Amino acid sequence: NVQDVKKQLEDIWITIQDYRVNFLIFFMFIVGSMPNAGSAFTNFLLGPLKFTDEQYMYIGTVGIICSAGGIWIYRQFFRKTNLRVFVLVIMFLSAILQLIPLILVSRLNLKWGISDFWFSIGDEVVVEFVSILVVMPMLIVCAKVSPANVEGTIYSFLTMSSNISMAIGESISAILTARLGISVTNFKNLWLLIVISSITSFVPVYFV
Repeated sequence: NVQDVKKQLEDIWITIQDYRVNFLIFFMFIVGSMPNAGSAFTNFLLGPLKFTDEQYMYIGTVGIICSAGGIWIYRQFFRKTNLRVFVLVIMFLSAILQLIPLILVSRLNLKWGISDFWFSIGDEVVVEFVSILVVMPMLIVCAKVSPANVEGTIYSFLTMSSNISMAIGESISAILTARLGISVTNFKNLWLLIVISSITSFVPVYFV
C-alpha cells in the first residue's frame, strides 16, 4: 500500500529529526571511532603468549555470554536509572578498565599466581559486561521515541552508524599501531597503545 509506505517514511524522517535519536546516533558514532588496542592485543595473545585457537575461542564465547548477562542485569537493576548519569559512570569505568591488559603485558599476573589464560578470561568478562551496559540504554531510548512499526529501521540507522564508526576506529588504531612500531614480532610499545586507547575513551564523555 502506497499510503502505508508513505506514512512509514514520514514517521522515519520525523524520528530521525528527533534530537534524542540523532544525538544518540552521533554519540555511538563518536564512541566507535575511538582507537583501541584490540587487533594488536590479539596478536600479543596468539604470538608471545602462545594462546591456542581453542583458548581464544573460549575467550570469545565467554564475552558473548557476558554480553547476554549484561542485558539481563541492566533490565533488572538499571532500567529506571538516570540515563545521563548512568552512561557517564559507565564510560568512565570503561575507560579505566581498558588499562587492565597492562597487567598482562607487564606480566604482573604471573607474579600474582594467575595464568595468562584465566586472567584474559576475567578481563573479557569485565570488559564485555561493561560494554553492553553502554549500549543498552541508548537502544531503549530509541525504541521508546520511535513510532510503531519503524523501530527496526531506526535500529538499522544505529547499527549503520556503529559499523561505520568501528571501521574508522580500526583504521585509526592501525595507523597508531604502525606509528608505534608494533608488529606481530614487536610488542615493545603495546603498553603505550593501550594507554592511548584508554585516554581517548574519555573523549565521548564530553558529549554526555
